Amino acid sequence: MKRLIAFLMLAAVLAYMGVIYRSSSLIYLFYALVCCVGILFLYNLYLIYHIRITMDIPYQIVEKGKEIPVELELRSSSVLPSGRIAIRLEVKNVRDKKKQTASFFSFVPGKRIGRTGRGNEGSALVRGGLASRTSGRVQVRVKGVWLYDLLGILKLPVPGKRRHGFGEVVVLPKACRIPVVPVKNGLQPSYSREFCPGNVFEQEPPEVYDIRNYRPGDSLRSIHWKLSAKSDELIVRESQIETEAAVVLFLDWRRGKEPLRKYRKRMEYLNIVLLSLSESLLEAGCAHYVVWYGGQEDVLRCRVSQQEHVYQMMAQVSIPGERKQPVSIREAYAQKYHSVPGQINLILRETLCLQVADSQTIQYTEQGLEKSLQDQTIYLGGKAGSLGARK
Repeated sequence: MKRLIAFLMLAAVLAYMGVIYRSSSLIYLFYALVCCVGILFLYNLYLIYHIRITMDIPYQIVEKGKEIPVELELRSSSVLPSGRIAIRLEVKNVRDKKKQTASFFSFVPGKRIGRTGRGNEGSALVRGGLASRTSGRVQVRVKGVWLYDLLGILKLPVPGKRRHGFGEVVVLPKACRIPVVPVKNGLQPSYSREFCPGNVFEQEPPEVYDIRNYRPGDSLRSIHWKLSAKSDELIVRESQIETEAAVVLFLDWRRGKEPLRKYRKRMEYLNIVLLSLSESLLEAGCAHYVVWYGGQEDVLRCRVSQQEHVYQMMAQVSIPGERKQPVSIREAYAQKYHSVPGQINLILRETLCLQVADSQTIQYTEQGLEKSLQDQTIYLGGKAGSLGARK
């Protein structure tokens, strides 16, 4: 913009001086500058329809405080080299809608003359990093691309169909190890065939089969043809009962009427506690469900039985909206899934209060949260639905 203003001021001075002093040389120089601007405009207008920009994110999981790696590939099918190309990326947190922007600059040489094919196009690769200030699921997209002329005076926006770039990254907070002690014979899994097939976040355990000889009336679909061919008799697969998780972690997060900016800070602490709880339960060998409120008062759940499920769960948990009436998340969960929740129920509230078995609570503090998480041991076991917390 500064160069364009300086260029226009120079052209105006030349025109003024040429008229005042009746100098044909200054008038011709003014016309030359005007023609130069026109040529640069046509040059850029031609190039913006021969340039393509694509974005790739090599890693979909990063830790908070580390940069999100981004690769930008620029290609040109024109023999003319480009001027400076400005690329603006937008980083948006899906949970709290907070946005950040970052800019990258590069240029693309022209393609080689006399050769054809994609490999002969002019190309450039830009590698950089984006910093996310909040944790959760983050969307990265190419917000805008502008092409400057060779003198850096004019810039034109590259059409949207010439730029492709969108990706999602899960930014994880720093987790702390919470001591979790499962007591023997205290975690007996409950059994239920009632899984909700419409829930896209549901991570069902693999179905287990037993084999036996064929009996009259068995379905042909249940025949194990490979084993039947080896044994020269019909073998049938018999499905076993699926095992549900023995621990259910309810996220009873209510935003209320407080400002979003204040609630964002609290959500950061809640994410740390949630990730620490889930990883610590998994480390102790406790597969568990994480249950939370989605949009429109809908209850969602995700089964966590391996480390990959933790990342999927952290990507799906979103910030809740304002609820007019306090609804029991445990009752809503039982109504939707038509199954009794796991033996041990944990309820994490927005006040960093962990309620266990409707009788005991563990209060975590924002100040010194890491120490607060590590100093309190959770004992799982005893009667169904009981849990104790000790220091």
